[in-house]
Amino acid sequence: MNRRELLRQLGLLFPAALLSPSLLLSAANNASNSQCCGHFIVVGAGASGLYTAYKLVQAGATVTILEASGVHGGRIRPLEGFASYTVELGAEFVHGMGNQNGTPPSFLYHDINTYNPSLLKPVNSLDTLLTIDNTTVWDSETNDPDILQVWQLINWASDYSGPDITVAEYLQTVWDIGPTHRTWHFYEAYVGTEYGTSLDRLSMRGYAAEEALWLTGGKDYLLDDSYLHILDTLYFNTVLPNVLYNKQVTAINYSGNGVTVTDQNGTNYVGNAVVLSVPLPILQDGDISFTPALPTTKLNAINGLEMGAGMKIVLKFTNAFWNTAQMFDLLCKGYTTECWVPAKVKTGATINVLHCFIMGERAEYMSAQGNNAINIALAELNSIFGGNLATNNFDEGYIIDWWQEPFIRGAYSYPIEGSYPNSGPPTGINKRQILAQPINNKVFFAGEATNNNHPSTVHGALETGARVAEEICAAFPANIPNTLSLTGSQAVCSGATNIYTVPAITGTTYEWVVTGGTVVSGQGTNQITVQWSNATGGTVQITQSR
Repeated sequence: MNRRELLRQLGLLFPAALLSPSLLLSAANNASNSQCCGHFIVVGAGASGLYTAYKLVQAGATVTILEASGVHGGRIRPLEGFASYTVELGAEFVHGMGNQNGTPPSFLYHDINTYNPSLLKPVNSLDTLLTIDNTTVWDSETNDPDILQVWQLINWASDYSGPDITVAEYLQTVWDIGPTHRTWHFYEAYVGTEYGTSLDRLSMRGYAAEEALWLTGGKDYLLDDSYLHILDTLYFNTVLPNVLYNKQVTAINYSGNGVTVTDQNGTNYVGNAVVLSVPLPILQDGDISFTPALPTTKLNAINGLEMGAGMKIVLKFTNAFWNTAQMFDLLCKGYTTECWVPAKVKTGATINVLHCFIMGERAEYMSAQGNNAINIALAELNSIFGGNLATNNFDEGYIIDWWQEPFIRGAYSYPIEGSYPNSGPPTGINKRQILAQPINNKVFFAGEATNNNHPSTVHGALETGARVAEEICAAFPANIPNTLSLTGSQAVCSGATNIYTVPAITGTTYEWVVTGGTVVSGQGTNQITVQWSNATGGTVQITQSR
C-alpha cells in the first residue's frame, strides 16, 4: 500500500479572556518552562518595568506598558550635547560583577561584558581628592587616622547587631563622632549619600543588613556609551513599541477576574494581571487608588521604606583646573558633597566636566536654591582649589532635581528604622520582601525598592523584572508538549492568530484537524493559519498522506 500516515498532535493552552488557564496535554514529552499565556499591563517604563515586559514577551505573553512621562528609562536619563560624551543625569555606574549565576543573578555586568567588554570602564583604582580641615589630601597617600577609621567603620557595618537607631545616633553614641567632627562629611558622603539620604534618616540596622545582603562585590564601572542606549540594545528595543506615553495611572481594580487599569483620561486597560514598577513615592502619596484597597501589610511595607531628595549638578568648564592626571573624584565638605570626572575613563572625551552628586537634607537645601545651587557649588570648588578657579573657568551648568520630577519624586529607596525586624545578620521578613510579594496573582511589584539584595541600583531593578516575570509565568503557565516536527506557537491565548507548519514533502496531501479554533487558511497544504477561539484548551492534528 503506497500510503504513509503520520499523526502528530500538539496540545495548546489558551485561557478564556481573563479566566484561569487550563491545559490539554496529549503527548508524553512536556516542555517545561517559563512560558506564559495572557496579556499583562505594566505600569512604568523604567528599567524594572521594561525588563519585566521584555521577559514576558520572550515567554510568549503580550504586554501594554503605561508610562506617565513622555520618555522611557525612569531614573536612567541621558543628556546629549552638553559634553563630549553622553552625560548621565541619573544612574551612571554598573555596581559589581559577582554573583552572575546566583539568586538573584546579577546578569547586567555579564550581559554587557558579553556584548562588548570595552564598554565597562573600572574606576575603583582611580584616586580621590579628599577635603579635610582646610586642606586636601589624596586617598592613595593619606595615613590620617581619622580617615582610616572611616574606611574601617564602613567595612565593619555589616557586623552591627545593636538597636534600631539611625547611623547618626550610632556614630555619636558608640564612636563620639558627630556633625562637628573633622570627618563627618566623609560619613555623610560615603554612607548617607551612598544610600540616598542623610545619616540622621538612615537606619543603622538597615544599613548593616543591606551591606550583609549585597552579593555582587565592590567593583564599580562607568560605561563608554549611554547607559540607556546599552539597555535598549540589550533588552528594551523589542518592547518599546508597546509603551504608551503620557499615561498616568490613577486607578487599579483587581476585584474581578483579572485587572482593569485606568489612566488620567479615564481610559481603561484590561489584562490578566498588572505589574507596578513605579517609584516608591507614587505608592506612598496615593497617586493610584486600588479596588479592593491594598492589604495593611502591603501598606506598612510601602511606608516602611523611604525615598528622599536627590540631585546632580553637572558643571562644564572651559579648562580643567584640577589635577587631571590623578583626580577621578572629589570629596567636598559642604552641600556639593562629592563630584567625579567621567571623562577620565571615556574614550576620546574632553576632561572638563564634573558630575556632582547630592542627597538627603543637602539635596533639599540645594533644591530650594534653584539655579543658585550652581553658584553654591562653584563657590565650594573655589574654596577647595583656591582663588576663583572654578568661577573663572565656568562655562555652563545643568541641574537635574529628581525630587521635583513629578512622576519620580526622589533618588532611590533607603531603609528607615523599622525596615528590618531583627538586629544582627538579616533574619525575618523585611519591608522590601513584603513589598515584593504579589497580591492574589493579580498585582505584582517590581522596582529597585523591592530588591532584597541590590536595592537602589540598575542591576537590582532589572533583577526584580526577571523575578516578576517568573512569578507571572508561574501563575499563568503555558506548559505544552514539545513534539517532533510540527512547529508553531507554543503559548497561545484566546483570540490569537497563529501559524502551524510541517515539513513540505512532494506528492503529500495534508489534512488538519483543529479543536478550540478555526483553520482560516492553508487547509490541504503544509502550513495553516489558526484563529483561536474563546476556550480553555485546544489541539492541532495533522495527517500527512501520499
